[in-house]
Amino acid sequence: MEELLFEFGDILWCNREFVPAQIRERHTSGPFIFLGAKDGYFYCLKGFGIRSDSRRNMNNFVIDVNTYHLRKATEFHTKSVYKVPVNYFLTYISSLSGEDKNILKESLVRSSNHFETTKELLEEIGIDLKCNFRTGSIIKNDNDEEFLVLKANNDGTYDVAPYVLLDKGKVFIDFNQFRTNEDCKDCQLIHTLFDFNKKYVDVYEFIHKNQEPGENKIRLGTIVEINGLLFYVSTVEANKLLTYKILLNSEKSNVSVLGQNMEIEFEQKAIDKEKAKYVCTLSDEDIDVIRNAKKSKKIQSKRAKQYYQTDINPIDGFGRIVYLRNNLSLMYGLYKILDGNIIEVVDLNSLKNRGVFKLEKLHIREFDLRIDKHQDLVSFIRSIDKKINDERYHEFLFNNGCFDEYVKAGGKCRKRKNNA
Repeated sequence: MEELLFEFGDILWCNREFVPAQIRERHTSGPFIFLGAKDGYFYCLKGFGIRSDSRRNMNNFVIDVNTYHLRKATEFHTKSVYKVPVNYFLTYISSLSGEDKNILKESLVRSSNHFETTKELLEEIGIDLKCNFRTGSIIKNDNDEEFLVLKANNDGTYDVAPYVLLDKGKVFIDFNQFRTNEDCKDCQLIHTLFDFNKKYVDVYEFIHKNQEPGENKIRLGTIVEINGLLFYVSTVEANKLLTYKILLNSEKSNVSVLGQNMEIEFEQKAIDKEKAKYVCTLSDEDIDVIRNAKKSKKIQSKRAKQYYQTDINPIDGFGRIVYLRNNLSLMYGLYKILDGNIIEVVDLNSLKNRGVFKLEKLHIREFDLRIDKHQDLVSFIRSIDKKINDERYHEFLFNNGCFDEYVKAGGKCRKRKNNA
């Protein structure tokens, strides 16, 4: 068996008939990742083909399509280690890169922490699961203290911060006690936060870059941190801080201060002063930037309120453009008011995109009315004039001097208004 020279992370193609469950004929063989060998068996992870865009279990190891000569994206379930008889080996495919081997070891560590059977099989073949940590790794030292890895340094050390998992899945990261250039060779991997660690890393980098020495007095213009979130202090009270939440690296950035694009949510949030951790205090110029952004937000909100009204007048509402309250991308044209609460509307998105005239009866409370002219809706309806025979619509066009539209919409010729 030794002459095969297979190593941890080699991808093999093996016969699957040793698996107790019956497999369809075309799937009697498939890919396995070699972990180790003992007593005439290969200890392997079995691969399952998945769609490239399908949801993946983050605790498993995934090889994307056209990587390592596999024909499709393949997921290897790390909670199940298979003992493949040596004579079921068919051919060698490829070997994982050093980085992917490290990721595979991470997945195996997480599975062995949760599944005793997996842990026993890995111990049986004596696999060394020592792996390099990366941003987002949760590690534990000999004193059972847990840390979040914030940065892997080039010299093999790490920047870490104390990590505590609170009740109901909440996480606490103490950035006031983060450590730099820690030697973590005696630590072991517990878990990985994956994408959930991004907000903690963003805050860590921000604090590390902008931490001010000396007296840390919280006042107007101060940035504070609570549980991996940043807040801008707008008002200081006795025991409370009135703040605006800050999002770093947001696509909806509305200010740029301290050389960083930020999105500030201008909705005041009260937080306990004692829980707030001081980060830095902005300059007067940066405070003015935020004030101007807030003023701009107020002006936009004021204009929006002027632009929309909530009451629909049954007399002059015909032809107005209305929007669903919870989705302003869905546009409708007011066609009929059936009673005080129900309106009949034309689905304008369907009309514009597919040329389909579609009427819907909906409750008036579902809509905001946009103060808009009727001509847009009229032009839509004119394109399908054979389907329009609303006499009230004809009267509306005639009384407003829209004679061409009136005739095209099916109105009968009669004496023009104010034309003696």
